[in-house]
Amino acid sequence: PKDRDYAVRDAIASADEAAADRAAATAADPQQTWPPESD
Repeated sequence: PKDRDYAVRDAIASADEAAADRAAATAADPQQTWPPESD
């Protein structure tokens, strides 16, 4: 069904966005651990 296709696409887009955010954070601060460790 189309609804499921849209849901899958949204999930993939969200995952891609999160990966891009992590990549940007790593590029900005290579020493940073991701996800940030809590003390």
